[in-house]
Amino acid sequence: MTSLSPAGGESATAGDFRVSDEIPHFSDGIALGFSDEASRFSAEITGGRWAASDPTMFRIVAKPVTASTNDDVAAAARTGEPEGLVVVADYQRAGRGRRGRSWQAPPGTALTFSVLLRPARPLAPRWQIFPLLAGIAVVEGIRDATGITLGLKWPNDVVSRDDAKLGGILVERLPDADDALVVGIGLNVTLGRDQRPTPTATSLALLGAGQTSRGVLLRNILTALENWYRRWCSWAMEKPATGGPGGPTSDADPATRPANPVTGESGGPRPGPSDHVDLDPVLSAYREYSATIGRRVRVELADGTRVVGMATGIDPDGALLVDTDDAGARRVTAGEVVHLR
Repeated sequence: MTSLSPAGGESATAGDFRVSDEIPHFSDGIALGFSDEASRFSAEITGGRWAASDPTMFRIVAKPVTASTNDDVAAAARTGEPEGLVVVADYQRAGRGRRGRSWQAPPGTALTFSVLLRPARPLAPRWQIFPLLAGIAVVEGIRDATGITLGLKWPNDVVSRDDAKLGGILVERLPDADDALVVGIGLNVTLGRDQRPTPTATSLALLGAGQTSRGVLLRNILTALENWYRRWCSWAMEKPATGGPGGPTSDADPATRPANPVTGESGGPRPGPSDHVDLDPVLSAYREYSATIGRRVRVELADGTRVVGMATGIDPDGALLVDTDDAGARRVTAGEVVHLR
């Protein structure tokens, strides 16, 4: 196992890394210098020289093989690990996506990593905003590294202009670890056409990206993630009247009706969501990158029913708003979206 972190934080000299076993509870990591595979992967992840201006809040652990990076980070969170831990793996034996689905990619073809975040406790009720925030960071990080423009399919898919899936995001909240968040990200990087799990999958290589170094991609995504995380948390803590703690989108709001745990639908609309969307920097940015808003969609709900109509927006808690064909406006907090042609 190798931990990579710019020594001295923001004042670090470019390319200066600390190598240590500072996170000993990962038992299946392979130490650098004892494994050619580990050395190769770690060398790729460092991406040569990281500048002092690159992300400073993260500590990166590179692992050739693990069961699940989300599980690794969750285990660390439960022992009190501070926020900023990043576990990145060349191959996951038991990677997963939403609804417990398996997420697999051949070794060397994907960027798979998980990040530990510990937002301030007053922000815990709004944890559903973080899949959207992470999606924005992924799209912007990839754009900055490759020049490729991607979109976000609600709630957590990263897609190309023609709706091919490049990757996904899974955010897990840990009530038994002081409401820590584990942000898992999986992206197809050099996956070949004959390696795709489905015909609707794609990769950066298949999209013509000239830059496919996973280290460069990771650096750019983490830079964007840190910027958005700090920006949104600062906004949310300072603006309680427009969606911050204790404001209209908090659990304390008497107008908030809980979502149906089976269908994922709310009991009713919340007042004035468009005002909060305009003010919330994450929701405003997500609207710009959304591949779903403004499209006709079919949403498959957990109880087997469907919602069909026009996706019109995102509410202050990140739920999808759909103007249905037969039942008026609906608010959906969980479901599988199909973009209709």
